[in-house]
Amino acid sequence: AGMRVAVTAGGRTHTYRVTSVRTMPKAALPLNVYSVTGRERLTLVTCGGPFDRAIGHYRDNVVVTAVRS
Repeated sequence: AGMRVAVTAGGRTHTYRVTSVRTMPKAALPLNVYSVTGRERLTLVTCGGPFDRAIGHYRDNVVVTAVRS
């Protein structure tokens, strides 16, 4: 949290400040992370936590949220 992220798209660069980094079980991932309502934000959802070889997936998701700065 607190780091700055720059995203360039369509020839423009947008700067964001990371407000949270959360690790949670995939089954607990709230669907509102994909919402397009509310304050503009950047949300990155990726895999994390221990790798479960039996199912071939990581157990958790890491969710990084950032707001325009």
